[in-house]
Amino acid sequence: MLEVQNVRAGYGAINVLWDLSLSVQPGKLTTIIGQNGAGKTTLLRAIMGLIPVSQGSITLDGKPLNGMPTWDMNLVSMAMIPEGRMVFRDMTVEENLMMGAFSPQHRAGAAANLEKSYVMFPRLRERRKQLAGSLSGGEAQMLAMAR
Repeated sequence: MLEVQNVRAGYGAINVLWDLSLSVQPGKLTTIIGQNGAGKTTLLRAIMGLIPVSQGSITLDGKPLNGMPTWDMNLVSMAMIPEGRMVFRDMTVEENLMMGAFSPQHRAGAAANLEKSYVMFPRLRERRKQLAGSLSGGEAQMLAMAR
C-alpha cells in the first residue's frame, strides 16, 4: 500500500501541499482530480522524489520512499508517465518495448520482459507490429507505461 502521511512539499519557499495524507490500496485504481494549480502534479513529483518533502512521510508497503533517488523508483515498481507519453512514433510497438534491452545485461531478459508487457497490456500484443505514432492516446499511454 502506498501511504502519504502529513506531507508538506512545494518549490523553494512556496508550499503547494500542506498536511496532505492519502492511502492507495494495492490493485485499486485511484484518481486524483482537481483544478489547475491544485497540487496534483506536485503530489506525484513528491511521491517520485522529484521534489523534496519538507514534512511528513511517504511509504510503499511500509518502506520509506522519502529520500530514495528518483532513478531507484523502478526498483519498487514506481513510474511517472508524463502527459506527452514520449514514445518513439516512427518505431513499432515492439521496437519501443525493446528499447530497454540496449545493454548486454538487459538483453538476456528482453523476451521475458516483452511477454510481461503483453500480459499487462494485451492490446499492445495486438498492435506489436504497428507504428507507435498511429496508436490512440490510451494505447500510447499503455506503451509508455510498459516501456
